[in-house]
Order: sequence, then structure tokens, then C-alpha cells
Amino acid sequence: MDFSDSIYNSRLAIDRTRPAKHRVTPWWKVIPVVCAVWSVFAVLAGVANFFDLRMLGMHASLSGQVSLFMALLSLKVILSCVLALYFERAQDEALRVKHLFRIFFYLMLFFLPLNLCFEGLYIAYRRDPSQVSWISITEVISPMSLWMDMVLINFAYSVQLAYSFWRKNQRQFLEAQAARQHYLQLRMQQLQGQLEPYFLLSSLEDITDLVLHADPQVATKALARLSELLRHVLDSAEDEWRSVEDELKVLQDYVAVQTLRFGDNLKINYVGRDRTWETIACPPMLFLPLLDAAVRACTDKLLSSSQEIVVACSREDGNFVLRISIYSFLASFGQISPALQEVNERVRLAFGNLAYCDERVILGQSGRRLALILSFPAREREDD
Repeated sequence: MDFSDSIYNSRLAIDRTRPAKHRVTPWWKVIPVVCAVWSVFAVLAGVANFFDLRMLGMHASLSGQVSLFMALLSLKVILSCVLALYFERAQDEALRVKHLFRIFFYLMLFFLPLNLCFEGLYIAYRRDPSQVSWISITEVISPMSLWMDMVLINFAYSVQLAYSFWRKNQRQFLEAQAARQHYLQLRMQQLQGQLEPYFLLSSLEDITDLVLHADPQVATKALARLSELLRHVLDSAEDEWRSVEDELKVLQDYVAVQTLRFGDNLKINYVGRDRTWETIACPPMLFLPLLDAAVRACTDKLLSSSQEIVVACSREDGNFVLRISIYSFLASFGQISPALQEVNERVRLAFGNLAYCDERVILGQSGRRLALILSFPAREREDD
């Protein structure tokens, strides 16, 4: 799938991914709104004209005045509906400057005279149907009516332009939002894909070392353990979210493979493992690269002496925190593995600024420890 296909699919997915309050109003719903606005205007104008006529001592009915203005404004209502349909169908093409000036020119040159003639004909017909003529129509048209029609036509046009530009901005915002979400999802998958081959190569190197330097039976056991670990990796590739408990079990399978290589020299001290973490959600393949980086940072020591790796799980201020620490004078885990940077990017994509993955030096009486710290919001995992 290329980038253009991704954007196209993002646009198709907008209605499914965005909240309902951010959706753009369908174009057909604009027509009743246009009619309602013009109807309110006609009612107000009819009421005002009714009281003016009463003050002048002339006989008039309220319903008659309202119906008069409803009829006089009917062409303007049709104009607003046509403009709404045109701007919706043409969209960005209609909002170009040359098209806007062209529409304004047509309105002033053709629609304004047509509207004036219609109003004159209607008023002349109401006065005396038998005396309708071109002269009676022109007598009704005054400079004030011409000016009022120009104001109302330009008002209708301006309102439609403002609404069309607002809809355009909404569409662009939603498309950009959907495209960004799609990009972040692709980036998450890419990072996960980078971690999985890295893990495979790392594990195969360990198996190769066992085959060359250890007992064949040990290598066979390691292959069996590796198959279990691969099963977890394949399962995680199908899921967007897994539980913290699932990821901790992956660590245990990984430790089982490494124990066959390093024997009793590899000591894993689990802290906080006595409680279950089934309800907390996390992205898959998040913990394993960090533990693998810690093991590789002390590989040389493990071949000749024992080395303790502390894996501590805790819940602090609404966050799940994983700490993996080793005794080491290494300046940074980044010298050994790119896992720290990639895991940090993954949790930032998943949780934003609420999550991080960093390393810290801990100085104590027992010595200098280098720790990997992963923290992200402890959100409840949704049932599939």
C-alpha cells in the first residue's frame, strides 16, 4: 500500500474513527435550515410591515403580510438552496477566486433583474390582476427595493460563502486528523516489525552459540523454549493490545532460553511479580527488547560469573512502571541495543506525553546500577 492509498483509506475511515461531535453536517440538512432562516426573516418582515400599516391607518392582516413576504422572498430561498447544492458538489473548485467573482457577476447581472421583475409582477398582480402590464410592474420597482434586493442577495451569498469555507476547513481538519491517526498506526506497526526481526536474530545467535559450544541436548531444549517464545511473538503480532501479564510471561520464556545458555550465572530477581497484571493493557512486544538489552549488556560477565538482573513491576500514580536494572559501569544501553529509543517511540505514539522509556544510573551501597525505566498509564484492558 502506497502513501496515496493510505490517505484514501483514511478518508474512507473518517466517519468510523472520529467522534460524532466532530462530524461535518451532511449537505442535505442545510436545505431545511436555509428555508427555516428565510421563513423567520419573512415572518419578522411581515409582522413589522403589519404594524407599520396599522399605524398609518391602513387595513391589513398579519397572515396576509407574512404570506406576501414569503412569496417575495421565494426566489431568494431558491437561490440559497441552489448555492448550497453547487458549493457542496463543486467544493474546492467553487471556492476559487475566479469562480467566486463569476458567481457574483451572474447574480448582479441576471438574478437581481429577474428578482426585481418577479417582485414587481407579484405586487402588481395582487393589486389588480386585470391591470398587469410592463408599466405597472416598473411603477412598483423603486430605488429602495433595488437597494434592498442587492443587500439581501449579497447577504445570502456571503452567508453561503462563510458556511462553505467553514465546511472546507472542517473537511481538511478531519482528513488531516484521520491521516495522522493512520500514519501513527502504520508507524507503530513498523516499530513492532523492527523489534520482532531484531529479537529473532538475537535469539538465533544464542541458539547458534549453544549448538557450537554446549551439549546438543541443551541446544534441543533451547530450540523448544524458543518455539514457545516464537509462539508468543506471533500471537502478539495479531493483537494491537495485550495485557501486562502476557508480556511478563514472554519475559519468563525468554529467561528460560537464556538460562540454558548461561546456567546459574543468570539470576533474575522479580519484584512485584506476586500480583497479577491481567487487567492492564499495553502494546505487544514492549518488555522483551528491554530485557534483551539488559542481558546483552552483561553477556561477558555472564559467561564467567553470576549476574543479577532485577525486573521490578509496580503501579505508581496511576501508571504501570517496569524497571530493569543491572550492575554495570556501562554509560548507556544505547551502546548495546536500539531497543530503548524504539520502545520509547512506541509508548509515546500509544500514550502521548503520559508515557516514556528512559535509563537512569542508580548509585547505592551495593554499587552502581544502570536501570531501564518504562512508564505508561495503567489503563484497563478491554475484552475482545
